[in-house]
Parts: sequence; C-alpha cells; structure tokens
Amino acid sequence: MAPGLRRLPECAGCEVPEGRATACARLRTDPPSTAALAALRTCFAKIWVGPIQVWSALRKTNVSLTLRRLAHEDWRWNNEGGLTVPSQEMQTFIDMIKAQGQGLESAAEDMAAARARFDAVAQIFPTPADVKTEKADADGVPGEWITAPGATAAATVYYLHGGGYTIGSVNSHRELVSRISRASGARAFSLDYRLAPENKFPAAIDDAVTGYRWLLKQGISPDSIVISGDSAGGGLTLATLLTLRDAGDKLPAAAVLLSPWTDLEGTGESMKTRAELDPMIKADLVDVGASKYYGDASPRDPRVSPIYADLSGLPPMLVHVGDWEVLLDDSTRLAAKAKADSVDVTLKVWPETIHVFQFFGVAPEAKQAVDEIGAFMREHVPARRLHEHSRRQGHAAAGAGDHRQGRQLPDAALHRVRDECGGRRDAGPRR
Repeated sequence: MAPGLRRLPECAGCEVPEGRATACARLRTDPPSTAALAALRTCFAKIWVGPIQVWSALRKTNVSLTLRRLAHEDWRWNNEGGLTVPSQEMQTFIDMIKAQGQGLESAAEDMAAARARFDAVAQIFPTPADVKTEKADADGVPGEWITAPGATAAATVYYLHGGGYTIGSVNSHRELVSRISRASGARAFSLDYRLAPENKFPAAIDDAVTGYRWLLKQGISPDSIVISGDSAGGGLTLATLLTLRDAGDKLPAAAVLLSPWTDLEGTGESMKTRAELDPMIKADLVDVGASKYYGDASPRDPRVSPIYADLSGLPPMLVHVGDWEVLLDDSTRLAAKAKADSVDVTLKVWPETIHVFQFFGVAPEAKQAVDEIGAFMREHVPARRLHEHSRRQGHAAAGAGDHRQGRQLPDAALHRVRDECGGRRDAGPRR
C-alpha cells in the first residue's frame, strides 16, 4: 500500500490487490487525482457487488463530493480544444453497469426482485430535501406531485417513467423528475401506471390517458402541460398522445422524449451496431422483454411501436438519445417520421452517452441535458411562460453547499452531436 494511505472499511473482504483497492482512500485526498478515479473504476470492475451496495458505501466518504468536483473542474480536453466525452463521472457509471453484467432494464424472470432492485435506485440518487412531494389519486391511478423550489403551478410536467413496461415507478424516477421540475420551473406529476406482464398492453396506455384527463379535471389547461417520458415511458408518451389525438382530446403543449422505445420489434440497425457499446440494454433480450408487454397484440401496432404510427397533429417534440444505445435508431427513425408527418421535432444525439443518461444527475452531460429540457419546456408553454428568475432560484438551491455551480459544456464539446432533422420545423396541424 502506498505511503500515507489506508484501507477503508468499505474495502473489507476485497480480493483486489491493495494498490487498486486504495482508490477510495486516494479519492479522499484533496485535491483528488484523475489517476485515482481511474483506479476507482478498475476497483469497481474487479469487486462488483451491485451498484446500490457500492455506491451507498462510497457515499459515506467524500467520494460523492469528489466526483462532483472532478466533473466540473477536471475536464479532459482533446487536441482540437473540445471536450473528451464521456465525462469521468459518466464513464464511472458506465463501468459500474458493465461490471454488474446486466442493464437496468433487464428481462429478469423474477419481476418482484427486478422491480425492487430498480426502485432501490432511489437510495443511490436521493431526492433533495427541498423538493416537495405529495401523493395523489388520478381517478384510480396512483401518482405523485413533485415540486422543486421556485416551480409554479402555472405549468405542469406530466411524467411517465421508463422500465421496459415491466419495472420502474414513481420512486425510481423521483430524483430525475425533481431535476426536470427544477430546470423547467414547473411542478411535475409522475404516474404509477400498471406494469406488465400482469397488465399487458394496453393497460399502461389506458392509465396514462386517465392520468392526463384527470389533470384537466383539476382545472389545468392543456397548453400548460408538457408530457414527458424515458425509454418505455417515452414510447408510452407517444402512445398516449396518439390515443388522445384520435379521441379528439386537446393535446398538451409539447412532448419531451428521453431515449424513447418506439420499435418493440427491434428492427433498427443500431440493435447490431451499438450492441457492444450499450451497457444498459442487451439487444438479444429486447424481444423477450417486449413480448411481456404487448402479449397477443402485434409489435407493429402503432400504439405498441409508435414508429409505425401516423404522427401528424402531435405537439412539438424534443428527443434526446445517446449515441451508444441499441435504441439509437428508435429515436432517429422517430424523428424522421415525425418530420415527414409535419411535426415540429428537435432531435439531439449525445456523443458517447448511454440510455437515459439524464438519470445520472451528477454527470455534467446529464446536467446540461436537463437544463436544455427545462429551456424547451419553458419555450413551449407560451401562455404560462415561466420567469427566468425562477429558474435561477432553483439552480442556486441545487448548487448550495460544497457543490460548486458547474459550467455549461462549451459548444465545441458538442461538435459530434448530430441533429438528424436539422432542427425544429414549422409545426403541423394541431387538434
């Protein structure tokens, strides 16, 4: 062991040579070194016992604070003056997931265990104490109001969580939704829709439609609502919009889709080209997981796989996706289809990032993405446009204490981001 370093209690029972296992101790030095973080990733890869156990143990030290400092102060720059991505924090999370051997959205047969494991993510990413939460019953569908400081009731984010339609809940996504509330200055309503395989298609859609109509019953104007979802929740967001459009309901002001699952048949080329890069979703398990949801229905039903839907008349959309996802083409093809159907769509492909990377809030990529989501939401609720001071107030609260306010990624850092649709287009007809 190097002079001046000692093994931490969290290293007890570790079989890794002490030179690597002391990475945690190295990270307690101030300032921490880049080599220390690299050693920590090596340690994770060797002694992995699960993200919750490891991260919970490390949170007892200064590692959490250190990772935040590394993210905002110790950027790696390439020879062209741009940011080398992914950030060190994001790479740490990627290594953790790879070491575990399965992604967060797996096709585990023991659904109870899979759901418990996914919901336990809340223990890794606790919701800030200044965020208010309140349970609600949306005409029989449970949900929760999530309101960050400075958020106003004049605008509402209606959020549908991801999890392959089989796992996930308000609990697992509370922290992410709280950051979206903070960035947008809008309160959020997160829905606990029914899950498959116990409740197959179209149960989740029925619940999501019920939740939206319940919001309107509360006196909330459709033009003050932005509907959003990640992964399966992104596909559910689209299916909900299609159902509401076809029923003649007034649609929300806009939609935000994070790595949406839009093709449950898995026909995208990225299912092959990104298979070795994606640590979150195993391409060979997509069909297994998808069939648990759609059951006897066709995977090409437009409400199962919105990639096959007529999207005309849907509200403006913002689509974020990582370039390392097997579901990359679910987003790029969706955006192309939306453009062809005269929908106002903005697609952003984030280089060297993974499925629903916004989930990992301490990573600077996630912070910038959520900031952009907040800006998009404010832009598309013109009748209830939020004041900029509310946004600044929320971010000031988030950056209190030792965590220093992070700087925005420079434009050069996004030189590899591809906008497949060339930015937003004129909106098509709206119902």
